[in-house]
Amino acid sequence: MSRTSFRLLRNITILGPPGSGKGSYGRPIAKKWQVPILTASTILRNAAHAEIDLDSGRLVDCEIVTSYIFEYLCQSSMHKQPFMIDGFPRTLLQIQLMREWPIEKQVHVALQLDVPDFVCEAKMLGRRHCELCNGQFNTAAVYRQGFNLPPQMPDSCDRCIPDRNWTSRLDDTPAIVKERLQIHGEHQKPITDYFAINGRLLKFRPYNGMQDIHKMRESTEQWLTSLKFD
Repeated sequence: MSRTSFRLLRNITILGPPGSGKGSYGRPIAKKWQVPILTASTILRNAAHAEIDLDSGRLVDCEIVTSYIFEYLCQSSMHKQPFMIDGFPRTLLQIQLMREWPIEKQVHVALQLDVPDFVCEAKMLGRRHCELCNGQFNTAAVYRQGFNLPPQMPDSCDRCIPDRNWTSRLDDTPAIVKERLQIHGEHQKPITDYFAINGRLLKFRPYNGMQDIHKMRESTEQWLTSLKFD
């Protein structure tokens, strides 16, 4: 099968702990597939009267989250095609509520980023933003247990001088990062079990970070093509 002939036919979610790179990996894959990528936190922030911060890692009321996402999917005409979503579902209750939706709105399959907590913790604590060029960088290097993840430093902006104009996110502190990973760990297994039991879960461990994006995409395409749906 030619790679260019692949078409996403089912809605897919990217699962993984905070800091695992769901958005970083998801955006180029969605672009290649020419499908929209949705982010639960963005949908909620843009919802009328919604003052919700999913980035804190604390779980917001499941019914509120699910209802806002369903409302968005129903009202947005561009999402009549299959889509990729990052950050949903996060709990078993969200899955139960989602299963009451029309089948074309539900998340059908899941790609799980199998990234250990020590990688996620290092990468979250290494995130930097340059206030001059608005660039996003990462100072963390992870070379453990087969991972080969060098720092992601600026290569084009001569104004980006580390530690001079760079800032960190307010919630990227050791205590908050550990809390976010703990919360994710407490709720992860029922989600992965739901998709795995139904044969709709693919695990991928990106040992080499963005250098593995092509391999990740091709593996996902081959897996999706092999699935049989009733």
